[in-house]
Amino acid sequence: KLYRNKLREVVDYIALPSFGKIYNKIYGIPVIDFYNGNDFSKISVKKHKKTFKELNLICVANFQPTHGYERIIEGVCEYNESNPKIKVILHMVGEGMELQNYKNIALQKDHNNSIVFHGFMCGEDLTKIYDEADVGVSALGLYKINNEHVSCLKNGEYMAKGLPVIYTGDKEDVPNNCKEFFLLTPNMPTPININDVISFYNELVKKYGDSLNEIIRNEAIKYYDISVSMIPVIDIIKKKNIVEVNK
Repeated sequence: KLYRNKLREVVDYIALPSFGKIYNKIYGIPVIDFYNGNDFSKISVKKHKKTFKELNLICVANFQPTHGYERIIEGVCEYNESNPKIKVILHMVGEGMELQNYKNIALQKDHNNSIVFHGFMCGEDLTKIYDEADVGVSALGLYKINNEHVSCLKNGEYMAKGLPVIYTGDKEDVPNNCKEFFLLTPNMPTPININDVISFYNELVKKYGDSLNEIIRNEAIKYYDISVSMIPVIDIIKKKNIVEVNK
């Protein structure tokens, strides 16, 4: 904190993974906005499921307070307590400081075996879980840091797999062509309404059918592939280098 205000003396730009353009400058330093990107060539699209007997949600993260996944855990538990026609399963993949808290909540409220903790997974094991998933769950706890603007890394990963996404934040932080694949939820500490999630997913399946996963991926790659998402940063570097050479 002592030296932050001196950054402007040695730093030309700050690259900020949030395309909401919330800051023009930080500590007096110009900001470059960009989408948090993934290498799509290393992420395979999930296999489309032909049946819809249950809805599978997935959270893949190093669980931190800002993920706010207690909201989705509580929402799933409340929904399944109502004896619905469609069962909802929540797959928690990862570790992190909030893991035990999430397990404690599930232990108290999950009476239908609807919350599954898989621990850390990668490679083929993670691919198999993704193939079972229908919807990815991004950060739901931004209210804890009084923030509504963020470009979560998981947004791109979920969409690379072909999954629609549940998130909190600002709709303007999502590319226009991808907005219909994001379910925006209130940025507050309330359980997620699972009926809204089911309606959201059903509408997408009704509209796109078996092509849903491929369509999501094909739209997302235009913005979230790392070769595209980093262009604003690369352009500034090129411009800076040209200026330096001309000098």
